[in-house]
Amino acid sequence: MLQLEFATVHWDGKLLPAITRNKKVDTLPVIISANGQGHLLGVPQLASCSGDDMSAAICNLLAENKLLDIVQALCCDTTESNTGRIKGACVLLERKLGKDRLYLPCRHHLYELILKSAFEECITESS
Repeated sequence: MLQLEFATVHWDGKLLPAITRNKKVDTLPVIISANGQGHLLGVPQLASCSGDDMSAAICNLLAENKLLDIVQALCCDTTESNTGRIKGACVLLERKLGKDRLYLPCRHHLYELILKSAFEECITESS
């Protein structure tokens, strides 16, 4: 068990090949970070990458590691399933934890969106 006063929980859903390689499964790597160090809490498989499924999986991992009370910030990409104002994982996780948390949108993903828009504007398909 980690002994921390406060921490940030990070997650990013990934669609990965199943062990059988016949299909892909939704997985959710969850990391807790504090004092400049990170610790992988787990990589649960999800029925779907909905905000409800993600928030439940994150909450379960935090509870298993007795970290529910120390999480002060939530770090994730800015997809609707994470940041939606009604059914986003952040909102649902805050409800499960019983108080507001600081949102830290992942800068890497924000830069991807900016670059995507720039490429779509500047580069056209040639026939």
